[in-house]
Amino acid sequence: MPTFFSSKEMYDVLTPYYHSLTLDREVGDLFTTLGLSLRLKHRNPGGVFYLDMRRNPARLLVGRSALDATPDVELDLDADSVHAFWLGGLNLPLAVAAGKAAASGQVGELSRILRTFARADGRYRAHLHAIGRDDLA
Repeated sequence: MPTFFSSKEMYDVLTPYYHSLTLDREVGDLFTTLGLSLRLKHRNPGGVFYLDMRRNPARLLVGRSALDATPDVELDLDADSVHAFWLGGLNLPLAVAAGKAAASGQVGELSRILRTFARADGRYRAHLHAIGRDDLA
C-alpha cells in the first residue's frame, strides 16, 4: 500500500515540511553553507521540489517552477522511499547504489547534502504528528 495516494496528498505533507527546513535555525542555516541547489523528483505519485540553498534563507520551489530550475544535484526516487528516508528507514547512498534511487549532476556533493539532512533527524515524524498525519508516522 503506497504512503501517498495522490500527488496532492504528497505535496500537502512534504511541501510544509521542506519549507520548515528552510526556515529552521539549525538546518536552514546549514543549507545555506552548502551553496548548492537540489531538485527532488518523486514518483508514484509524482512531484518535484527544488531547494535553492545558495540563498539565505534557502528557497523552496514546488511543481512546475521546480522543474524549470536548474539544480546542481538531482535525486529521483519514489515517494515511499523519500518518506522512509525522512523517517530514518532508508540509507540513500545504498538506495542509489542498488538502483532504487538515481542521482545526477554534482553527485559528489550528495554526501554533504545528506549530512545536512541528517541534522533534521526526528523533525519529519514531529511534522507528521503536527499536521495530524499520525497514520504516516
